[in-house]
Amino acid sequence: MPVAPINHDYSPVPFHPSGCPTPVGTGLLSSAHVGRIKVDRCIVTTEDVKPSSLNHNTPLAYIGSSLKRALAPKNIVRSCPGFAQSLFPSINLLLNYQWRTDFFSDLSAGLTVGVMNVPQGMAYAMLADLPPVYGLYVSFIAPLLYAVMGRCSQLSLGTFAVVSLLLSQPVGRVCQKVFSEAVQNLTALEDKQIPICFTPEANEYPRGFSKDLFSKERLYDFRPVVIITLTFLVGIIQISFGVLRLGKLTSYLAPAMVDGFITGAGIHVFTSQISSLFGVKAAKNRGGIGSVFKVYYNLARHITSVNPVTVALSLSSILFLLVTKLWMEPFVQRTGHCSYPIPAELILVFAGTILSAIIELDDRYNVTVVGHIVEGMPSFTLPNWDLIPELLVDAVIIGFTSTFLTISLVKMFSLKHRTNINYDHELTCFGLITLSSSFLSGFVPSGSISRSMVLEGANVRTPLNGIATSLLIVFVLLFLGPQLSDTPTCILAAIIVVALLGILKRLREIPRLWRTCKRDFFLYCGTILSTVIFGVIVGLVVGVLSCLIVLTERQGHFDLRLMHNFPGTEIFFCDLPGSEENQPDRVGEIDALFKQIIPCKLTGALNFASAEKLPDKMEKLITLHTTSQRNSDEFETTSYRRNQTPTEQTISENYEMESVEGKKEMDLASGSQKQDVFDYVFTSQNGKIEGHLNSAAKDTSLDQERNNHRPQTIQTHESNERPRYRCGSCCPVGGTRSQGRGEDTTHMQTAQRDSTERLQAPKLFVLMDITGLSQVDPSGAKTLKEVHEELFRRGIFLLFVGDLRFFPCLKTSTWSQCLDLSFSYPTVQDAFVASYKCLYQRNHLRPSPDQTPPRCKVEKLYPMLS
Repeated sequence: MPVAPINHDYSPVPFHPSGCPTPVGTGLLSSAHVGRIKVDRCIVTTEDVKPSSLNHNTPLAYIGSSLKRALAPKNIVRSCPGFAQSLFPSINLLLNYQWRTDFFSDLSAGLTVGVMNVPQGMAYAMLADLPPVYGLYVSFIAPLLYAVMGRCSQLSLGTFAVVSLLLSQPVGRVCQKVFSEAVQNLTALEDKQIPICFTPEANEYPRGFSKDLFSKERLYDFRPVVIITLTFLVGIIQISFGVLRLGKLTSYLAPAMVDGFITGAGIHVFTSQISSLFGVKAAKNRGGIGSVFKVYYNLARHITSVNPVTVALSLSSILFLLVTKLWMEPFVQRTGHCSYPIPAELILVFAGTILSAIIELDDRYNVTVVGHIVEGMPSFTLPNWDLIPELLVDAVIIGFTSTFLTISLVKMFSLKHRTNINYDHELTCFGLITLSSSFLSGFVPSGSISRSMVLEGANVRTPLNGIATSLLIVFVLLFLGPQLSDTPTCILAAIIVVALLGILKRLREIPRLWRTCKRDFFLYCGTILSTVIFGVIVGLVVGVLSCLIVLTERQGHFDLRLMHNFPGTEIFFCDLPGSEENQPDRVGEIDALFKQIIPCKLTGALNFASAEKLPDKMEKLITLHTTSQRNSDEFETTSYRRNQTPTEQTISENYEMESVEGKKEMDLASGSQKQDVFDYVFTSQNGKIEGHLNSAAKDTSLDQERNNHRPQTIQTHESNERPRYRCGSCCPVGGTRSQGRGEDTTHMQTAQRDSTERLQAPKLFVLMDITGLSQVDPSGAKTLKEVHEELFRRGIFLLFVGDLRFFPCLKTSTWSQCLDLSFSYPTVQDAFVASYKCLYQRNHLRPSPDQTPPRCKVEKLYPMLS
C-alpha cells in the first residue's frame, strides 16, 4: 500500500484504489473521494423508461371488488378474530403480558394518576357548570375503556380544562333557555317536574325563582340532560371521523394555531375561576364578546364584596401547590428518596375538606363549598332527542377540538417512543369511549397533558394502567363521595389555576416566533386575540379558517428556479436563496451552445391560484439567464486573461484539437505530462455522447498535481479517422461510444447536403424539471400550454424532465413539438444532451473532411470523483 505524499500545506494527497494519487484542490469536488464514474448509454426519453399505458381500475370497480371480497362468507368468518383483536388490543396484550416487569410499573403509574384524577375531575366538572361528581364519573369510565381499546400507554384520558370550558357554554345557554320558559309557564306545568339549571340542594336560587313555591321533589337539574345529549353527539361524530379515516385532517392545523387557541382558552379558564377565588358571584364569566374583560370590570365594581376568608384560602392553596410543584417535588426526586410525584392536589383537597368541616366555613364564614355528592356508581342514562338539532353545531366544534387535542398527544408519544399506532383506530376508540360515557352519566373525555406527562415519568409500560386508575375512582365514589361535600370551591379553583401555568407559559413563545417565522407569529397572536375577545368557539373557528387561508396561500405559490451544471459532472443543482454570489468560478470560454440551454426546476403546485404567475416568472427566468451569461462572459474573459502567465497564454493559443483515437498529451512549458481529463465525443447521427476518463500517469509529481486547477487545453493526435468534435468538460455525462467510420462518412455527406439549405436554428431550450411539482389542475395545465406555445412561436423550445402522465390534466397531444425531440425525459442530463444535439445539428454547418476543425474551447477541467 503506497504512502500518501505530504504537500506543502501538510494535507495528505488521497490515493485512488489503483495506487495513483487523486488530483487535489479542484475547488469544487472534495479530494476525499477516490472512485470513478463512467457513463456509456444512449439518450433516454420518458416513454423508454416507463410503459406508455397505465392500467388503473375505476373507483366504482375498485369499491365493488373490495365489497365483494369483504362480504364473502368465508372472508367474514376468517376476519372475525382479527377484527376483535384490532378493536380490543388488550386481548393480545394480556396474552403476552410480562407480569414480572410490567405489572408493578402499570399499577404504580395508574394509582398515581388516579390520585390526580380525584381533585381535577371535581374541579373540571365545576368548570363545565356541572356537579363535581360527574367529573368522577368521567375519570372512572374513560381510563377503564381506554385500557381495553387503546394503544398509547402514556395517554391519560379523562377531564381536561379546555374541553370543560367548551362544554360550559352550550350547557349554560340551553339550560337558561329551558329554565326561563319554565319560570314563565309555572301554572301550566301543574304537577310536572320543573327543569332548573342549578342543584336543588343549593342554598341560593336564581333571582325570580323562590324555593318556597315548589318542593324539591318537583325540581330536577337539567344540566346533566344537556351534557349527556351533547356527549352522545360528540361520540357519534368521533366514530364517524374514525370510520371515514379522517385522522389525518388534524395534521392540517398549524402548531402555532393550536398553541394560540389553547393559550387563549387557558386565559378564559383562568378568568372563569376569578369568582371562586375571590368569592364574588357578580364576577362570574357569563360568556359573549368581551366576557373576559367584563369579569375583571365586575370584580373591580364589587371589590367591597370580596370574601377575605375565601381569598386567604385561595392564596394559601396556590402557594402550597407552587412550593410543592416547583421546589419540594424536584428536590425529593433529585435526592432519590421518591421517584413519583407528590400528590399535592389530593393532600390539599383532604386538608381543606377536614378544615371546612371542623370550622364550618360554609355557615360561619360564607365560604362556598361543593355541596351534596351522590354516593354510588353512575346510573344508566339516555340522551334527550329533542335537544339534538340545537346542540349539533356545538357537538361538531367540541368533537373536533377534543379529538385534535387527544390525537396530538398520541402522535407526540408515538413518535417519541417509536410505537406504531393507527390514528384512525384511535379516533374510533375515542368515539366509542365518548358514546359510552353518555350512557353512564359522563361528559366528553379528552387527553390531559399534565397527567400524561406524569404517566410517562412513572415509567408506564402498557395501557392497562387505566384499570388501576378506575379502581381508585370506584373506591372514592363508593366510600369517600359524601365526605367530600364540604370541600371549598376556592381550593378546586386554585388547583385549576396552578394547572394552567404550563399553558400560560406558552406566551413566552411570542418573541421566538417573531424572530423565526412571522407567519406563525401572526397566526398565533391572531388566534389568541380572537379567542380572548370573541370567545372560545369563535376563536377556534377563526384559527381553523386562518390555517386554511395559510395553506391556500402556500398552495398559491410555486418556485421556478434556475439550475446550474456542476462542471465536469452530470449533476444539476439550484441556487440557495442569497447564494448566487457564491457560485464556483468558471475559467475560460464556455461553448456557446451551452448558453442556449436553460435548465430550471419547478416546485410547488400549479393551480388556479398560482397559474397566472407562470408567464411572468418564465420571462424573468429567461432574462436572468441571459443577463447572467453576458456578465459571466465579461468577467471570465477578463479574469482568465489576467490570471494567465505569458507562457500559458502562448500554450493555450497554439494547441489545437486532433483526432480521438490517438494518445493525449499536454505539452506545457515545463514539459509533457498526462492528466485525468473527462472527455465527451459527439456523434451527430444517433445523438450519442461518450463520457470517459483518460487514465492519469501514476508517476505524476506532487508539484504537477497541485497545478491541476490551472486551465488546460485538450489535444489529440492525428490519425486516419474522420474528425469528430468533442466539447469541454462542462457538458454533462451521457451517451454511448461513437460509431465507426462508415457512419461518420454518412454524417459528412448529410452535412454537405444540408450546407446549402440550413435548418432553422432554435434560439433557446428551456428544460423544466417537474419532479418537484405536486399538483396541476385544469387552470394550471391551460396556462402551461399557453406558455409553451408562446415560447415555441419565439423559437424557444420547452422540454420537461419528469413524467407528464402523473398529471392527467396535461394533454400534450395537441401541443407544438420539435420533431427531433421528445416532450419529456427522465433526467436533466438526458434532456440537456438531447437539446445540445439538436442545437449542434441546426446551428452549425458540417465541415468537410479537408476543413480544419474548430479550435477547442478553453475550460477548467475537473476529474470525475465519486
